Amino acid sequence: MFYPKFIKTIIFGISVLFQLGSQAEISRIEILQREQLETSALNYSYEKIQGVIYFTLDPIDSANARITDIEHAQTNEEGKVPYSADFKLLVPTSDIANETLLYMVNNRGRGTTPPEISLSHPLAREGYTYLVTGWIHELEQSEEILRLLAPPVGNEIRPITGEVRYEISVYSASNDVNITMSDGHLAYEPSDFGYDNVSLTQRLYQTDPRVPIDDSRFSLKVNNSPNSDLKEITLNLIGGFKPGYIYELIYEAKNPGLAGAGMAGIRDIVALIRHDDEARIDLERLKLPDIKYTIAYGHSQSGRLLRQFLYDGFNEDTHGRRVFDGVIPYGAGGGRGMFNNRFAMPTRTNGHHSNHLFPMDLFPFTYGLTTDPFTGVTDGILSRAVSTGTVPYIMHIQTSNEYWLRGGSLPHTDPTGEFDAVIPEEVRFYTIGGSPHSSGNGLPRRTKTFQLTSNPNMWNPILFSLISKMNDWIVRDLDPPASKYPKIENNSLVASHLFGDINISAWRPLSFVKHPASSYTPSYNYYGARW
Repeated sequence: MFYPKFIKTIIFGISVLFQLGSQAEISRIEILQREQLETSALNYSYEKIQGVIYFTLDPIDSANARITDIEHAQTNEEGKVPYSADFKLLVPTSDIANETLLYMVNNRGRGTTPPEISLSHPLAREGYTYLVTGWIHELEQSEEILRLLAPPVGNEIRPITGEVRYEISVYSASNDVNITMSDGHLAYEPSDFGYDNVSLTQRLYQTDPRVPIDDSRFSLKVNNSPNSDLKEITLNLIGGFKPGYIYELIYEAKNPGLAGAGMAGIRDIVALIRHDDEARIDLERLKLPDIKYTIAYGHSQSGRLLRQFLYDGFNEDTHGRRVFDGVIPYGAGGGRGMFNNRFAMPTRTNGHHSNHLFPMDLFPFTYGLTTDPFTGVTDGILSRAVSTGTVPYIMHIQTSNEYWLRGGSLPHTDPTGEFDAVIPEEVRFYTIGGSPHSSGNGLPRRTKTFQLTSNPNMWNPILFSLISKMNDWIVRDLDPPASKYPKIENNSLVASHLFGDINISAWRPLSFVKHPASSYTPSYNYYGARW
């Protein structure tokens, strides 16, 4: 859509360090690369800055108590927990710069900001400052990937171990698979006991009995990795993995890592840029405009991260102040994720056929209060933010896909799907009908994999316009468009299936298409009192 050639001025291999004395959560920022994005057709440009942020966490600070296993993390001589994260910053020239920071949550370490797509992009023209940081610790080291280098949890004297579970499904027959099911992703290293006591089962459906596979038929290969706590692990199965089957691998692992530090890092760097005037002199090398407002946005996994960020209370910084004024999860459906627990697996997501037992789609689903019919607990995504006065404006955006595959109705109904939930006044819901999970480019294309051609609907311009409306909501106090989403009360939200058959009030069957027998429904899983 927008692809003019950039004139790039690049500085490689120069490491610039500067100390940050007044914000204890960030000890220093290392600049590794500066690059000018500009084109002769435009009178403005952006500087792209990349490097590493070095953080510390105070384990006795009550603001950090929400980080799982903080009490077991290794500390330095000052009693603080050190860690680091990669970052990318896009800074506009002063002639277009506004006062808003857009924090983009990267998806599995990758993400391209509007100025990187094109300097002619509508959002690039509006002059936002963009920040992206690494928040996932299970990623393989790569120049293109932003990573979190999570603090170790436990030590040689008091190691932390526990059972981990990997679910494996293949689309084509294979003898060897990465147990994470994602290229460039790492897994938890087996303990000595775990390596000798591995369990592997198979079943066709989630509810089928697990059939054990004899340990003479499979083996684990643990490869060395620059990340000492996580490894590339390959599972070999004699006779091969069969498409459609669910394979479940369980073993005892060690060295979980402090996964919740990823969200703490987002909190602390945004708080530094936004709030800490005393540290402004330390940020001069970044050449930032005066930042008064902050918005976070993220797609799919990244949107689920934002919902978890809010639910876990990270929108309050260590000084009790609001971090983000606006939050835009899109394509997140009803989910959160394994972002702040022991042996976290941020990449996992519940699917129609697989991964049902991973803790992604958990109560509460709604931003306001609803009651869990299984436990009687009343809660909401914004409960902690309400209690601390740090509630942001929210735009929850989703497509038709999320209603089918990601429990998309749950954020705006009660958990049983019997009535519409009350939407807080700070929240807007927007459903983009007839659209796929990721925006297409508007051009139809053939497919050899599915029954129908891929949906080419290009809905990204709607997202971009709503980001601009979010900024108007925050900065100019201009109300955004009213929420537009299907509701139970007017029969625009109905069940996809009734008693195992297609609900013709929802959609009409086509004779030449094999239709799904159900839509995705999160299962209620009890993980025990310690969870």
